[in-house]
Amino acid sequence: MEYRSLGRTGAQVSVWCLGVMTFGWKTEQEEATRMVDRFLEAGGNFIDTANVYGRGKSETMLGNALKDGKRDRVFLAHCDCHAALAVRSVGRAAVHSRELVSAR
Repeated sequence: MEYRSLGRTGAQVSVWCLGVMTFGWKTEQEEATRMVDRFLEAGGNFIDTANVYGRGKSETMLGNALKDGKRDRVFLAHCDCHAALAVRSVGRAAVHSRELVSAR
């Protein structure tokens, strides 16, 4: 796996990014966890997520896949997308964000 510097932080981010848009839509939890595990085993550490993927379910599934200390190994690119959806579900976006941060 190739890595790039993340600004001046000293952190190294994989050039490949795992997008989790299908989690909760076309991908069930067991397969999502396998995908995340395989990505991490390959050296990936950059994951893209958004509160609108799977109407928020993808972030919950990603949080489940990153339990047991895996969360500390990744950089999450999180987008709080589509303001109209977020306004209708203000609490839901916050809940999913907390689940991602607290997954351990």
